[in-house]
Amino acid sequence: MNSLEDFTDHDEKIPSLKVLVADDDILNQRMMQLLLKHEGHVVDVVSNGLEAFDAVKFQEFDIVLMDLQMPVMDGIEASHRIREWEENGGQHTFIVALTADYLPEQGQRLFEAGIDNYIPKPFEMEHLQRMLRYRANAKSTAV
Repeated sequence: MNSLEDFTDHDEKIPSLKVLVADDDILNQRMMQLLLKHEGHVVDVVSNGLEAFDAVKFQEFDIVLMDLQMPVMDGIEASHRIREWEENGGQHTFIVALTADYLPEQGQRLFEAGIDNYIPKPFEMEHLQRMLRYRANAKSTAV
């Protein structure tokens, strides 16, 4: 299995992915949307975990970039509900937590919620591109 460090080639174009951005901060939403669309990805944006859960139930996404601290339903609860829904026939969705206050001891909590990986905020574009490249590679080898 490859690690994220294996996906650092900046010259290689990342295949287009369908991305869901779940973040309550309008500035973060717009920044992520602009960056991802500029890279050729298809992007949907929601403002809370409940909207993210609903979006995943009705559309297939290659990756969900999930802020952990949102109103209505936080990213942990949304991820947990997505995983419960998947157990009843939904397809696995790759969820990446976006968090400004990640501590190593929180890793178990993220794992238990079904989160696949995380990117610390503020993130560097290189981290996001590496995660997208990793997901694109996993998607292409699964076909």
